[in-house]
Amino acid sequence: NLSETIRASAERHERRTASNVMLALEALPGQLPLSIRSCAYRVVQEGLTNAFRHADARGQLVSARVVGEYIEISVSDSGPGFVGASREDGHVGQGLAGLRDRVEALGGTFYCVSRPEGGAMLVTRLPLPPDASRAEPPHG
Repeated sequence: NLSETIRASAERHERRTASNVMLALEALPGQLPLSIRSCAYRVVQEGLTNAFRHADARGQLVSARVVGEYIEISVSDSGPGFVGASREDGHVGQGLAGLRDRVEALGGTFYCVSRPEGGAMLVTRLPLPPDASRAEPPHG
């Protein structure tokens, strides 16, 4: 299920980098197409990699929830944000461009922002399939 997919991506990052990732997973649909789960895994993986590289792994947080007809996944950190360039317009560097393409190919949206309290946040919204209304509580 999606909670397990997100958790697996975060745990793999923790093992690879010896850093800590906080998870805030609300009740998420249990059964989703592989394309959605795979994209969610990559969003978390790429977001955490960027937080590790550019924010020294400070305050890495992955959250996921259902918002209307979408699954919203955000990856944030407590680093310097997007120093020297605003990403409020959703512009992303080349490293995230492929991820944005993948998200948009599924009918989703992807953007990056510097948070007012400090740090950066990547936000992805992936559309829920019509038959995915049943949510399961997060495990663990």
